[in-house]
Amino acid sequence: MTTSPLANIDRYLGYAGLALMLVLAITSAASDQLWGRPTVDYFISYSALILSFLSGSLWGKAIYRDQAKEPVKLAIWSNSFMLFAFIALLLGLQWPGLGILLLLAGYLGQWFIEYRTYRGISRFAWYRSLRWQLTAGAMVAHVLAMLG
Repeated sequence: MTTSPLANIDRYLGYAGLALMLVLAITSAASDQLWGRPTVDYFISYSALILSFLSGSLWGKAIYRDQAKEPVKLAIWSNSFMLFAFIALLLGLQWPGLGILLLLAGYLGQWFIEYRTYRGISRFAWYRSLRWQLTAGAMVAHVLAMLG
Protein backbone atom coordinates (compact mmCIF):
# COMPACT_ATOMS: atom_id res chain seq x y z
CA MET A 1 0.00 0.00 0.00
CA THR A 2 1.41 3.37 -1.05
CA THR A 3 1.01 6.24 1.39
CA SER A 4 1.34 9.96 1.02
CA PRO A 5 4.45 11.67 2.39
CA LEU A 6 1.97 13.67 4.48
CA ALA A 7 0.24 10.58 5.91
CA ASN A 8 1.96 10.88 9.30
CA ILE A 9 1.30 14.59 9.73
CA ASP A 10 -2.29 14.07 8.56
CA ARG A 11 -2.71 11.45 11.26
CA TYR A 12 -1.20 13.66 13.99
CA LEU A 13 -3.30 16.66 13.01
CA GLY A 14 -6.45 14.58 12.61
CA TYR A 15 -6.09 12.94 16.02
CA ALA A 16 -5.21 16.26 17.64
CA GLY A 17 -8.39 17.77 16.23
CA LEU A 18 -10.39 14.77 17.40
CA ALA A 19 -8.85 15.01 20.88
CA LEU A 20 -10.02 18.63 21.18
CA MET A 21 -13.49 17.62 19.97
CA LEU A 22 -13.64 14.89 22.63
CA VAL A 23 -12.48 17.31 25.35
CA LEU A 24 -15.18 19.78 24.34
CA ALA A 25 -17.80 17.01 24.26
CA ILE A 26 -16.85 15.82 27.74
CA THR A 27 -16.74 19.40 29.00
CA SER A 28 -20.20 20.11 27.59
CA ALA A 29 -21.54 16.95 29.23
CA ALA A 30 -19.91 17.75 32.60
CA SER A 31 -20.41 21.50 32.94
CA ASP A 32 -23.12 23.99 32.07
CA GLN A 33 -21.10 27.17 31.61
CA LEU A 34 -17.62 28.18 30.52
CA TRP A 35 -16.58 31.83 30.31
CA GLY A 36 -20.21 32.92 30.54
CA ARG A 37 -21.47 30.74 27.68
CA PRO A 38 -23.12 27.33 27.58
CA THR A 39 -20.31 24.81 27.16
CA VAL A 40 -22.23 23.00 24.44
CA ASP A 41 -21.92 26.16 22.28
CA TYR A 42 -18.16 25.61 22.13
CA PHE A 43 -18.62 22.02 21.02
CA ILE A 44 -21.17 22.94 18.34
CA SER A 45 -19.00 25.79 17.05
CA TYR A 46 -15.88 23.65 16.86
CA SER A 47 -17.75 20.80 15.22
CA ALA A 48 -19.20 23.15 12.58
CA LEU A 49 -15.72 24.55 11.90
CA ILE A 50 -14.24 21.07 11.44
CA LEU A 51 -17.10 19.96 9.17
CA SER A 52 -16.57 23.11 7.08
CA PHE A 53 -12.85 22.35 6.92
CA LEU A 54 -13.59 18.82 5.73
CA SER A 55 -15.97 20.14 3.09
CA GLY A 56 -13.09 22.22 1.75
CA SER A 57 -11.15 19.02 1.20
CA LEU A 58 -13.85 17.95 -1.27
CA TRP A 59 -13.29 21.19 -3.15
CA GLY A 60 -9.58 20.44 -3.33
CA LYS A 61 -10.29 16.95 -4.62
CA ALA A 62 -12.58 18.37 -7.29
CA ILE A 63 -9.78 20.58 -8.60
CA TYR A 64 -7.53 17.60 -9.24
CA ARG A 65 -9.65 15.85 -11.84
CA ASP A 66 -7.26 12.91 -12.11
CA GLN A 67 -7.98 12.12 -8.43
CA ALA A 68 -11.73 12.63 -8.56
CA LYS A 69 -14.30 10.55 -10.40
CA GLU A 70 -16.92 13.30 -10.54
CA PRO A 71 -15.33 16.72 -9.93
CA VAL A 72 -18.46 18.82 -10.50
CA LYS A 73 -20.45 16.77 -7.97
CA LEU A 74 -17.58 17.06 -5.47
CA ALA A 75 -17.56 20.84 -5.80
CA ILE A 76 -21.32 20.96 -5.22
CA TRP A 77 -21.06 18.59 -2.23
CA SER A 78 -18.25 20.74 -0.84
CA ASN A 79 -20.40 23.85 -0.75
CA SER A 80 -23.44 21.91 0.42
CA PHE A 81 -21.64 20.55 3.49
CA MET A 82 -20.26 23.99 4.34
CA LEU A 83 -23.74 25.51 4.21
CA PHE A 84 -25.15 22.55 6.14
CA ALA A 85 -22.53 23.10 8.87
CA PHE A 86 -23.42 26.79 9.05
CA ILE A 87 -27.13 26.04 9.37
CA ALA A 88 -26.41 23.39 12.02
CA LEU A 89 -24.34 25.97 13.91
CA LEU A 90 -27.11 28.57 13.84
CA LEU A 91 -29.80 26.08 14.83
CA GLY A 92 -27.53 24.48 17.42
CA LEU A 93 -26.95 27.71 19.27
CA GLN A 94 -30.72 27.89 19.81
CA TRP A 95 -31.50 24.15 20.02
CA PRO A 96 -28.29 22.31 20.94
CA GLY A 97 -29.64 18.78 20.51
CA LEU A 98 -30.81 19.53 16.98
CA GLY A 99 -27.51 21.18 16.06
CA ILE A 100 -25.48 18.25 17.36
CA LEU A 101 -27.68 15.77 15.52
CA LEU A 102 -27.39 17.71 12.26
CA LEU A 103 -23.62 17.94 12.62
CA LEU A 104 -23.41 14.21 13.26
CA ALA A 105 -25.39 13.62 10.06
CA GLY A 106 -23.02 16.00 8.25
CA TYR A 107 -19.96 14.01 9.33
CA LEU A 108 -21.55 10.78 8.14
CA GLY A 109 -22.49 12.36 4.82
CA GLN A 110 -19.01 13.79 4.33
CA TRP A 111 -17.46 10.40 5.07
CA PHE A 112 -19.81 8.67 2.64
CA ILE A 113 -18.93 11.07 -0.20
CA GLU A 114 -15.21 10.63 0.44
CA TYR A 115 -15.62 6.86 0.66
CA ARG A 116 -17.35 6.80 -2.73
CA THR A 117 -14.71 9.11 -4.21
CA TYR A 118 -11.75 6.98 -3.15
CA ARG A 119 -13.28 3.50 -3.26
CA GLY A 120 -11.02 1.20 -5.25
CA ILE A 121 -8.07 3.63 -5.45
CA SER A 122 -5.32 1.83 -3.54
CA ARG A 123 -3.06 4.87 -3.09
CA PHE A 124 -5.74 6.43 -0.89
CA ALA A 125 -6.37 3.38 1.31
CA TRP A 126 -4.49 4.99 4.22
CA TYR A 127 -6.69 8.10 3.92
CA ARG A 128 -9.93 6.12 3.81
CA SER A 129 -8.87 4.26 6.94
CA LEU A 130 -7.88 7.47 8.74
CA ARG A 131 -11.09 9.23 7.76
CA TRP A 132 -13.20 6.35 9.06
CA GLN A 133 -11.33 6.35 12.39
CA LEU A 134 -11.72 10.11 12.76
CA THR A 135 -15.38 10.03 11.71
CA ALA A 136 -16.12 7.24 14.20
CA GLY A 137 -14.41 9.29 16.92
CA ALA A 138 -16.41 12.37 15.94
CA MET A 139 -19.61 10.33 16.15
CA VAL A 140 -18.68 9.26 19.69
CA ALA A 141 -17.98 12.89 20.58
CA HIS A 142 -21.38 13.97 19.28
CA VAL A 143 -23.14 11.27 21.28
CA LEU A 144 -21.24 12.34 24.42
CA ALA A 145 -22.19 15.98 23.83
CA MET A 146 -25.85 15.01 23.39
CA LEU A 147 -25.79 13.19 26.72
CA GLY A 148 -24.80 16.41 28.48
